[in-house]
Amino acid sequence: MVAFRKQARAALLAAALLAVVLIGAYVAGQLLPQPVALNITVQSAEALAALNGKTLGPDPTLKIEEYLDKNHYFENLNFQKLDASEIPSRLSLTLGNRDNHLKGIEVQGGRFALDFVACDWQTNECSLLVNGMPTGMMRASAEGVPASESTILLNDASQLRIESITTDFCDHRRFCNTHFEAYDIIEATVETR
Repeated sequence: MVAFRKQARAALLAAALLAVVLIGAYVAGQLLPQPVALNITVQSAEALAALNGKTLGPDPTLKIEEYLDKNHYFENLNFQKLDASEIPSRLSLTLGNRDNHLKGIEVQGGRFALDFVACDWQTNECSLLVNGMPTGMMRASAEGVPASESTILLNDASQLRIESITTDFCDHRRFCNTHFEAYDIIEATVETR
């Protein structure tokens, strides 16, 4: 009986010692998960806003941080790398009943997550989030449309230009329930400035 108590006490002491070592290693950071290299950061959204002359509001960091956190900093988004030979490059985003509202592009080392947010069918304007930065309502480039309303600067050498906006599109069908079947389309071009 005495031998059993000694073995139990030794096992308890060994378990307590192991727990102390594990807690110490955890506190020291040896067992903490390593930081993930983020694709998109709050700073990249703020830099993009400054480049485009936009203000992000009274507390933009919190909203952008929530948006990026909700989308896991776009770590699972496939970024299409666009070389100089591939620019200008066209891309299409859809929103509504055919949901393809998120695209990732990499231009000159910068990564950009394009998120198609909403369209207004009455004014034929749409809004995007680029790296979490709201673009405001944008129009398709046409004669008489200021460049500031149809383009977003991505960096010093490239920009995203809205080519066309189609709202309530129903695949050219004659009869369509716009609430359940239609979707909006943005056709855009990544081009040099």
